Amino acid sequence: MAHGEQSTNNTFQLRDAREVPVEAADKAIIEATSIYHLAIEDLISRIGKETTAELLGTEAISAVRHAKR
Repeated sequence: MAHGEQSTNNTFQLRDAREVPVEAADKAIIEATSIYHLAIEDLISRIGKETTAELLGTEAISAVRHAKR
């Protein structure tokens, strides 16, 4: 099973080959999403919507370029 895939025994394989229960993986994704949203709200309050959007756009472009390597 490749990392990031769900196996037939309700586990999810991490990049380091450890397997965690799907329920734990779902909980971790929900928590990470919550933290991400709070960070974006904080950025908006500090630097404004337009600057935050530009920053996130730049980061997204960098991530795509990095992924293509």
